[in-house]
Amino acid sequence: MLWRAWEARAAARAIGGPEAALPARIALVEALVGALALVAALAALGALRRRPPSKTLRLPGPGEGLRPPPT
Repeated sequence: MLWRAWEARAAARAIGGPEAALPARIALVEALVGALALVAALAALGALRRRPPSKTLRLPGPGEGLRPPPT
């Protein structure tokens, strides 16, 4: 998306004048979408990192009720 935005921006500059407003705005939107895609990819990579194991969640069984956690 970022590469496409770069090409659209160059094409808008080649047109020049007031006719270049729409292609320039389209290039800006494409650049913003590309930046959002990069942020989403980085967030996904961060979510895939290994974490140390944590304690399992212990839920009370039927009829046990709530009790304090073991120490």
